[in-house]
Amino acid sequence: MLYLIKIGDGRVIGKIVSIINNRVLVKLDIDVYRYTNLIGKNVVFNDKDTKIIGEIIDIDNGLCNIAVVGEINNNVFIYGDINKPSFSSSCSFITAEELNIMFNYDSNANNLR
Repeated sequence: MLYLIKIGDGRVIGKIVSIINNRVLVKLDIDVYRYTNLIGKNVVFNDKDTKIIGEIIDIDNGLCNIAVVGEINNNVFIYGDINKPSFSSSCSFITAEELNIMFNYDSNANNLR
């Protein structure tokens, strides 16, 4: 059975094994054959006060290469490779709330869809 990744899933996908420059290598705890379209999806590394946002670049032999694209701090998204996640950070699919912060979406505003 295939799972479509739903925005807002928040499912933990694995643990960090390496951090080099703005790339984070994660050993996956999920079965990639049960998901569709993982490449290009956003993930979150949850640290104590900050959420580091990444984008899945490639997957090879159970390892996921993720590029750091920014961070959420005090409910504000800051673009860029500012901080790196700690090795104790969990790595999960981005939630709908985090994605809304990232794209500065306000459900009360008059937005085009």
